[in-house]
Amino acid sequence: MARVMAADLAAIRAASPGELQREADRIQAHYGQHAQRLTDQYDDKTKHGLNSSEQAKWEKRIREAIRNGIRLAPRP
Repeated sequence: MARVMAADLAAIRAASPGELQREADRIQAHYGQHAQRLTDQYDDKTKHGLNSSEQAKWEKRIREAIRNGIRLAPRP
């Protein structure tokens, strides 16, 4: 998710420093909220990493997303 957020931040075009900051803040907030939702889901499903079979499913999902270029968060 960090790679995608960095690309979105690098793509910002703004007419003023203030506009640039607002857009960067909006993008960071979007990805921060989504990351927290994923963390909460992971913690719930894996019992904070104690359920190894569920943890393996999450690890597989992340590996496949990276390998296939699948976004774990929608664009803001």
